[in-house]
Amino acid sequence: MEEQESKTTLPIVHRNDRELVQSYILTFARYNFDVYEKRIMYYIINDKRIQSYVREQIENLKNNTPMKSPFHGMTEYVISMKDIAMQKGEYQRYKEALVSLSDKSFQVENKEKKRWIKRSFVANPTIDLFEGYVSFYVHEDIIRIIAAIEHGYRQFDFHIAFRLKSTYSMRFYEMFSRQDKGENNGFFTKSISELKELFGLTEKYENNTMFIKRVIDPAKKELDELANFSFDYKTTKSIKSRKADEIQFHVYHIPENEKNDGLKENRMKATLSKYIKISPTLYEYLQEIGIEESGIISNLYTLYIIEQLYWRRVGAKVKGTALLISKIDELKERALRNDRDNWIGYVIGTLKKIEKIENEKDRAEKIALYNMQLEQEKQEQEPEQEQKP
Repeated sequence: MEEQESKTTLPIVHRNDRELVQSYILTFARYNFDVYEKRIMYYIINDKRIQSYVREQIENLKNNTPMKSPFHGMTEYVISMKDIAMQKGEYQRYKEALVSLSDKSFQVENKEKKRWIKRSFVANPTIDLFEGYVSFYVHEDIIRIIAAIEHGYRQFDFHIAFRLKSTYSMRFYEMFSRQDKGENNGFFTKSISELKELFGLTEKYENNTMFIKRVIDPAKKELDELANFSFDYKTTKSIKSRKADEIQFHVYHIPENEKNDGLKENRMKATLSKYIKISPTLYEYLQEIGIEESGIISNLYTLYIIEQLYWRRVGAKVKGTALLISKIDELKERALRNDRDNWIGYVIGTLKKIEKIENEKDRAEKIALYNMQLEQEKQEQEPEQEQKP
Protein backbone atom coordinates (compact mmCIF):
# COMPACT_ATOMS: atom_id res chain seq x y z
CA MET A 1 0.00 0.00 0.00
CA GLU A 2 2.78 2.44 0.87
CA GLU A 3 4.45 1.89 -2.50
CA GLN A 4 1.16 2.42 -4.33
CA GLU A 5 0.57 5.76 -2.55
CA SER A 6 4.06 7.07 -3.33
CA LYS A 7 4.19 6.04 -6.97
CA THR A 8 4.77 8.54 -9.77
CA THR A 9 2.45 8.13 -12.75
CA LEU A 10 3.80 10.73 -15.18
CA PRO A 11 4.55 9.29 -18.65
CA ILE A 12 8.18 9.01 -19.72
CA VAL A 13 9.73 12.15 -21.25
CA HIS A 14 12.63 11.74 -23.63
CA ARG A 15 15.67 13.99 -23.74
CA ASN A 16 16.50 16.09 -26.76
CA ASP A 17 20.30 15.99 -26.58
CA ARG A 18 20.49 12.23 -27.28
CA GLU A 19 23.33 11.63 -24.80
CA LEU A 20 22.53 9.24 -21.95
CA VAL A 21 24.49 9.13 -18.71
CA GLN A 22 24.52 5.68 -17.11
CA SER A 23 26.15 4.57 -13.88
CA TYR A 24 29.39 2.59 -13.97
CA ILE A 25 27.62 0.00 -11.80
CA LEU A 26 24.96 -0.73 -14.43
CA THR A 27 27.42 -0.54 -17.32
CA PHE A 28 29.57 -3.31 -15.84
CA ALA A 29 26.81 -5.28 -14.12
CA ARG A 30 26.47 -9.03 -14.77
CA TYR A 31 23.35 -9.79 -16.75
CA ASN A 32 22.14 -11.32 -20.01
CA PHE A 33 19.41 -9.34 -21.76
CA ASP A 34 18.18 -9.77 -25.29
CA VAL A 35 17.89 -6.79 -27.65
CA TYR A 36 14.25 -6.07 -26.75
CA GLU A 37 14.97 -6.08 -23.03
CA LYS A 38 17.86 -3.67 -23.62
CA ARG A 39 15.65 -1.30 -25.63
CA ILE A 40 13.11 -1.18 -22.81
CA MET A 41 15.92 -0.46 -20.34
CA TYR A 42 17.22 2.33 -22.58
CA TYR A 43 13.83 4.00 -22.44
CA ILE A 44 13.93 3.88 -18.64
CA ILE A 45 17.44 5.37 -18.57
CA ASN A 46 16.36 8.00 -21.12
CA ASP A 47 13.70 9.33 -18.73
CA LYS A 48 14.27 13.08 -18.47
CA ARG A 49 13.77 12.93 -14.70
CA ILE A 50 16.57 10.37 -14.30
CA GLN A 51 18.94 12.16 -16.66
CA SER A 52 18.35 15.54 -15.00
CA TYR A 53 18.97 13.98 -11.58
CA VAL A 54 22.18 12.29 -12.80
CA ARG A 55 23.55 15.53 -14.26
CA GLU A 56 22.74 17.43 -11.07
CA GLN A 57 24.56 14.75 -9.09
CA ILE A 58 27.67 15.15 -11.26
CA GLU A 59 27.74 18.89 -10.56
CA ASN A 60 27.03 18.39 -6.85
CA LEU A 61 29.81 15.82 -6.49
CA LYS A 62 32.27 18.40 -7.85
CA ASN A 63 31.25 20.69 -4.98
CA ASN A 64 31.00 17.87 -2.41
CA THR A 65 27.29 18.61 -2.02
CA PRO A 66 25.18 15.54 -1.18
CA MET A 67 21.91 15.12 -3.03
CA LYS A 68 18.88 13.04 -2.09
CA SER A 69 17.11 10.92 -4.66
CA PRO A 70 13.76 12.36 -5.79
CA PHE A 71 12.43 8.87 -6.58
CA HIS A 72 10.28 7.09 -4.02
CA GLY A 73 8.29 3.89 -4.23
CA MET A 74 7.24 2.79 -7.70
CA THR A 75 7.48 4.95 -10.82
CA GLU A 76 5.24 4.18 -13.79
CA TYR A 77 6.54 4.27 -17.35
CA VAL A 78 4.30 4.56 -20.39
CA ILE A 79 5.92 4.06 -23.82
CA SER A 80 4.26 4.24 -27.23
CA MET A 81 4.56 1.02 -29.23
CA LYS A 82 5.47 3.20 -32.23
CA ASP A 83 8.60 4.38 -30.39
CA ILE A 84 9.99 0.96 -29.54
CA ALA A 85 8.80 -1.17 -32.47
CA MET A 86 11.33 -0.88 -35.30
CA GLN A 87 9.26 -3.10 -37.57
CA LYS A 88 5.78 -4.61 -37.71
CA GLY A 89 4.93 -7.74 -35.77
CA GLU A 90 7.22 -7.06 -32.80
CA TYR A 91 4.41 -7.21 -30.24
CA GLN A 92 5.24 -10.80 -29.23
CA ARG A 93 8.95 -10.00 -28.81
CA TYR A 94 8.21 -7.07 -26.50
CA LYS A 95 5.72 -9.14 -24.57
CA GLU A 96 8.41 -11.79 -24.01
CA ALA A 97 10.91 -9.09 -23.04
CA LEU A 98 8.58 -7.62 -20.41
CA VAL A 99 7.88 -11.07 -18.98
CA SER A 100 11.61 -11.74 -18.81
CA LEU A 101 12.43 -8.36 -17.20
CA SER A 102 9.74 -8.91 -14.57
CA ASP A 103 11.27 -12.33 -13.78
CA LYS A 104 14.88 -11.10 -13.73
CA SER A 105 16.20 -9.26 -10.71
CA PHE A 106 19.08 -7.07 -9.59
CA GLN A 107 20.85 -7.81 -6.31
CA VAL A 108 22.96 -5.40 -4.26
CA GLU A 109 24.59 -6.19 -0.93
CA ASN A 110 26.16 -3.62 1.38
CA LYS A 111 28.03 -5.58 4.04
CA GLU A 112 28.96 -2.46 6.03
CA LYS A 113 25.32 -1.44 6.42
CA LYS A 114 24.25 -5.10 6.60
CA ARG A 115 21.74 -4.53 3.80
CA TRP A 116 20.84 -6.78 0.90
CA ILE A 117 18.20 -6.03 -1.72
CA LYS A 118 16.74 -7.92 -4.64
CA ARG A 119 14.51 -6.11 -7.11
CA SER A 120 12.83 -7.10 -10.37
CA PHE A 121 13.77 -4.81 -13.22
CA VAL A 122 10.11 -4.06 -14.02
CA ALA A 123 6.80 -4.82 -12.31
CA ASN A 124 3.19 -5.08 -13.46
CA PRO A 125 3.88 -4.88 -17.23
CA THR A 126 0.97 -4.15 -19.57
CA ILE A 127 0.65 -4.01 -23.36
CA ASP A 128 -2.45 -2.30 -24.74
CA LEU A 129 -2.51 -2.86 -28.49
CA PHE A 130 -5.79 -0.95 -28.92
CA GLU A 131 -4.33 2.21 -27.36
CA GLY A 132 -0.84 1.36 -28.67
CA TYR A 133 1.27 1.61 -25.55
CA VAL A 134 3.45 -0.40 -23.14
CA SER A 135 3.39 0.38 -19.43
CA PHE A 136 5.19 -0.96 -16.35
CA TYR A 137 6.52 0.11 -12.95
CA VAL A 138 10.14 0.45 -11.80
CA HIS A 139 11.18 0.38 -8.14
CA GLU A 140 13.16 3.30 -6.74
CA ASP A 141 16.10 0.96 -5.92
CA ILE A 142 16.50 0.10 -9.62
CA ILE A 143 16.49 3.81 -10.51
CA ARG A 144 19.10 4.45 -7.80
CA ILE A 145 21.35 1.84 -9.40
CA ILE A 146 20.90 3.44 -12.84
CA ALA A 147 21.70 6.87 -11.39
CA ALA A 148 24.49 5.86 -8.95
CA ILE A 149 27.35 7.82 -10.52
CA GLU A 150 29.53 8.34 -7.43
CA HIS A 151 31.79 5.48 -8.60
CA GLY A 152 31.85 6.71 -12.21
CA TYR A 153 29.61 6.74 -15.24
CA ARG A 154 29.48 6.22 -18.99
CA GLN A 155 27.89 8.49 -21.59
CA PHE A 156 26.58 7.27 -24.94
CA ASP A 157 24.23 8.18 -27.79
CA PHE A 158 20.68 6.93 -27.18
CA HIS A 159 19.67 6.59 -30.84
CA ILE A 160 22.85 4.75 -31.83
CA ALA A 161 22.52 2.33 -28.92
CA PHE A 162 18.83 1.75 -29.66
CA ARG A 163 19.33 0.80 -33.31
CA LEU A 164 22.09 -1.76 -32.62
CA LYS A 165 20.84 -5.29 -33.31
CA SER A 166 23.07 -7.26 -30.93
CA THR A 167 22.95 -7.06 -27.16
CA TYR A 168 26.74 -7.59 -27.10
CA SER A 169 27.24 -4.63 -29.44
CA MET A 170 25.10 -2.60 -27.05
CA ARG A 171 27.16 -3.63 -24.03
CA PHE A 172 30.49 -2.86 -25.70
CA TYR A 173 29.12 0.46 -26.95
CA GLU A 174 28.11 1.43 -23.40
CA MET A 175 31.55 0.45 -22.09
CA PHE A 176 33.64 2.12 -24.78
CA SER A 177 31.68 5.23 -25.81
CA ARG A 178 33.82 8.37 -25.31
CA GLN A 179 36.69 6.24 -24.00
CA ASP A 180 39.04 6.71 -26.98
CA LYS A 181 41.04 9.35 -25.10
CA GLY A 182 40.78 8.03 -21.57
CA GLU A 183 43.48 7.47 -18.98
CA ASN A 184 45.02 4.63 -21.00
CA ASN A 185 44.55 6.42 -24.33
CA GLY A 186 41.73 4.11 -25.29
CA PHE A 187 43.39 0.81 -24.31
CA PHE A 188 41.52 -1.62 -22.07
CA THR A 189 42.39 -5.15 -21.04
CA LYS A 190 39.71 -7.55 -19.87
CA SER A 191 39.99 -11.23 -19.10
CA ILE A 192 37.78 -13.43 -21.24
CA SER A 193 36.32 -15.02 -18.14
CA GLU A 194 35.33 -11.58 -16.82
CA LEU A 195 33.61 -10.70 -20.11
CA LYS A 196 31.70 -13.99 -20.07
CA GLU A 197 30.48 -13.20 -16.57
CA LEU A 198 29.43 -9.67 -17.54
CA PHE A 199 27.40 -10.98 -20.47
CA GLY A 200 25.98 -13.98 -18.60
CA LEU A 201 27.76 -16.46 -20.89
CA THR A 202 29.89 -18.48 -18.47
CA GLU A 203 28.03 -21.70 -19.29
CA LYS A 204 27.56 -21.07 -23.01
CA TYR A 205 31.08 -20.63 -24.41
CA GLU A 206 33.67 -22.76 -22.65
CA ASN A 207 35.94 -22.40 -25.68
CA ASN A 208 37.57 -18.92 -25.78
CA THR A 209 38.01 -19.07 -29.55
CA MET A 210 34.30 -19.67 -30.05
CA PHE A 211 33.45 -16.79 -27.64
CA ILE A 212 35.58 -14.42 -29.73
CA LYS A 213 34.07 -15.67 -32.98
CA ARG A 214 30.44 -15.49 -31.81
CA VAL A 215 30.55 -12.43 -29.52
CA ILE A 216 33.59 -10.18 -30.03
CA ASP A 217 33.89 -10.26 -33.84
CA PRO A 218 30.17 -9.66 -34.62
CA ALA A 219 30.03 -6.83 -32.06
CA LYS A 220 33.07 -5.13 -33.59
CA LYS A 221 31.61 -5.45 -37.09
CA GLU A 222 28.29 -3.90 -36.10
CA LEU A 223 29.89 -1.05 -34.16
CA ASP A 224 32.14 -0.29 -37.14
CA GLU A 225 29.06 -0.03 -39.35
CA LEU A 226 26.59 1.76 -37.07
CA ALA A 227 28.24 3.34 -34.03
CA ASN A 228 30.42 6.37 -33.42
CA PHE A 229 32.78 4.32 -31.22
CA SER A 230 34.22 0.89 -31.94
CA PHE A 231 37.35 -1.11 -31.14
CA ASP A 232 40.27 -3.14 -32.37
CA TYR A 233 41.50 -6.01 -30.22
CA LYS A 234 44.17 -8.63 -29.75
CA THR A 235 44.33 -11.64 -27.47
CA THR A 236 47.06 -11.74 -24.82
CA LYS A 237 48.28 -14.08 -22.09
CA SER A 238 48.01 -13.17 -18.45
CA ILE A 239 50.89 -13.86 -16.06
CA LYS A 240 51.47 -17.59 -15.56
CA SER A 241 48.96 -18.48 -18.26
CA ARG A 242 49.95 -20.81 -21.09
CA LYS A 243 47.16 -19.73 -23.46
CA ALA A 244 45.52 -16.48 -24.45
CA ASP A 245 43.00 -15.66 -21.73
CA GLU A 246 42.79 -11.87 -22.02
CA ILE A 247 41.68 -9.39 -24.67
CA GLN A 248 43.30 -6.01 -25.11
CA PHE A 249 40.87 -3.52 -26.65
CA HIS A 250 41.76 -0.27 -28.37
CA VAL A 251 38.81 2.11 -28.65
CA TYR A 252 38.55 4.53 -31.57
CA HIS A 253 36.13 7.22 -32.65
CA ILE A 254 34.21 7.06 -35.96
CA PRO A 255 32.87 10.60 -36.62
CA GLU A 256 31.25 9.54 -39.91
CA ASN A 257 28.81 7.31 -38.02
CA GLU A 258 27.45 10.30 -36.11
CA LYS A 259 25.66 11.50 -39.24
CA ASN A 260 22.52 9.49 -38.45
CA ASP A 261 19.09 10.61 -37.22
CA GLY A 262 18.63 14.00 -35.60
CA LEU A 263 22.29 14.44 -34.70
CA LYS A 264 23.28 15.25 -38.26
CA GLU A 265 20.22 17.45 -38.70
CA ASN A 266 20.91 19.42 -35.50
CA ARG A 267 24.55 19.96 -36.38
CA MET A 268 23.68 20.98 -39.92
CA LYS A 269 21.14 23.50 -38.65
CA ALA A 270 23.71 24.90 -36.25
CA THR A 271 26.13 25.30 -39.19
CA LEU A 272 23.47 26.84 -41.44
CA SER A 273 22.56 29.39 -38.76
CA LYS A 274 25.91 31.10 -39.46
CA TYR A 275 24.78 31.72 -43.04
CA ILE A 276 21.26 32.95 -42.22
CA LYS A 277 21.99 36.65 -41.69
CA ILE A 278 21.18 39.91 -43.44
CA SER A 279 23.76 42.41 -44.69
CA PRO A 280 25.08 45.09 -42.26
CA THR A 281 23.63 47.76 -44.60
CA LEU A 282 20.09 46.36 -44.32
CA TYR A 283 20.46 45.75 -40.59
CA GLU A 284 21.54 49.35 -39.87
CA TYR A 285 18.78 50.71 -42.11
CA LEU A 286 16.07 48.73 -40.32
CA GLN A 287 17.26 50.05 -36.96
CA GLU A 288 17.33 53.62 -38.32
CA ILE A 289 13.66 53.46 -39.37
CA GLY A 290 12.59 52.22 -35.93
CA ILE A 291 12.68 48.41 -36.01
CA GLU A 292 14.31 47.13 -32.83
CA GLU A 293 16.76 44.22 -32.79
CA SER A 294 14.09 41.87 -31.38
CA GLY A 295 11.84 42.73 -34.34
CA ILE A 296 14.65 42.04 -36.79
CA ILE A 297 15.44 38.69 -35.17
CA SER A 298 11.79 37.58 -35.10
CA ASN A 299 11.56 38.29 -38.86
CA LEU A 300 15.11 37.19 -39.70
CA TYR A 301 14.17 34.26 -41.97
CA THR A 302 11.85 36.44 -44.06
CA LEU A 303 14.34 39.30 -44.33
CA TYR A 304 17.12 36.87 -45.23
CA ILE A 305 15.09 35.24 -48.02
CA ILE A 306 13.95 38.59 -49.43
CA GLU A 307 17.45 40.09 -49.50
CA GLN A 308 18.81 36.93 -51.16
CA LEU A 309 16.06 37.17 -53.82
CA TYR A 310 16.88 40.82 -54.53
CA TRP A 311 20.58 40.00 -54.85
CA ARG A 312 19.89 37.27 -57.40
CA ARG A 313 17.33 39.36 -59.25
CA VAL A 314 19.81 42.17 -60.07
CA GLY A 315 22.97 40.05 -59.94
CA ALA A 316 24.72 42.30 -57.41
CA LYS A 317 24.58 42.44 -53.61
CA VAL A 318 24.97 46.19 -53.08
CA LYS A 319 22.43 47.13 -55.76
CA GLY A 320 20.02 44.42 -54.61
CA THR A 321 20.07 45.66 -51.00
CA ALA A 322 19.57 49.25 -52.20
CA LEU A 323 16.47 48.23 -54.18
CA LEU A 324 15.09 46.33 -51.18
CA ILE A 325 15.59 49.35 -48.92
CA SER A 326 13.78 51.52 -51.48
CA LYS A 327 10.87 49.04 -51.50
CA ILE A 328 10.68 49.01 -47.68
CA ASP A 329 10.64 52.85 -47.68
CA GLU A 330 7.74 52.78 -50.13
CA LEU A 331 5.75 50.28 -48.08
CA LYS A 332 6.38 52.12 -44.79
CA GLU A 333 5.21 55.40 -46.30
CA ARG A 334 2.05 53.71 -47.62
CA ALA A 335 1.32 52.16 -44.21
CA LEU A 336 1.72 55.47 -42.36
CA ARG A 337 -0.38 57.28 -44.98
CA ASN A 338 -3.19 54.82 -44.29
CA ASP A 339 -2.80 55.27 -40.50
CA ARG A 340 -1.71 51.71 -39.89
CA ASP A 341 -0.54 51.32 -36.27
CA ASN A 342 1.48 48.17 -36.95
CA TRP A 343 3.38 49.42 -39.98
CA ILE A 344 6.19 46.92 -39.39
CA GLY A 345 3.74 44.01 -39.66
CA TYR A 346 2.28 45.55 -42.81
CA VAL A 347 5.74 45.94 -44.43
CA ILE A 348 6.84 42.37 -43.62
CA GLY A 349 3.47 40.88 -44.55
CA THR A 350 3.37 42.71 -47.88
CA LEU A 351 6.92 41.65 -48.75
CA LYS A 352 5.93 38.03 -48.05
CA LYS A 353 2.96 38.31 -50.42
CA ILE A 354 4.98 40.04 -53.15
CA GLU A 355 7.71 37.40 -53.04
CA LYS A 356 5.24 34.57 -52.32
CA ILE A 357 7.20 33.48 -49.28
CA GLU A 358 5.89 30.45 -47.36
CA ASN A 359 7.59 28.15 -44.83
CA GLU A 360 10.23 30.81 -44.14
CA LYS A 361 12.49 28.65 -42.00
CA ASP A 362 12.64 25.70 -44.42
CA ARG A 363 13.16 27.97 -47.40
CA ALA A 364 15.82 30.02 -45.61
CA GLU A 365 17.73 26.87 -44.66
CA LYS A 366 17.61 25.60 -48.26
CA ILE A 367 19.04 28.91 -49.53
CA ALA A 368 21.68 28.89 -46.76
CA LEU A 369 22.64 25.31 -47.65
CA TYR A 370 22.99 26.29 -51.32
CA ASN A 371 25.20 29.27 -50.39
CA MET A 372 27.28 27.12 -48.04
CA GLN A 373 27.88 24.52 -50.75
CA LEU A 374 28.90 27.26 -53.21
CA GLU A 375 31.37 28.63 -50.69
CA GLN A 376 32.82 25.17 -49.99
CA GLU A 377 33.22 24.49 -53.73
CA LYS A 378 34.95 27.84 -54.14
CA GLN A 379 37.36 27.03 -51.29
CA GLU A 380 38.12 23.61 -52.80
CA GLN A 381 38.85 25.14 -56.22
CA GLU A 382 41.15 27.90 -54.93
CA PRO A 383 44.08 25.59 -54.00
CA GLU A 384 43.86 23.95 -57.44
CA GLN A 385 44.00 27.34 -59.15
CA GLU A 386 47.02 28.37 -57.06
CA GLN A 387 48.93 25.27 -58.19
CA LYS A 388 48.46 26.09 -61.89
CA PRO A 389 51.51 27.88 -63.48
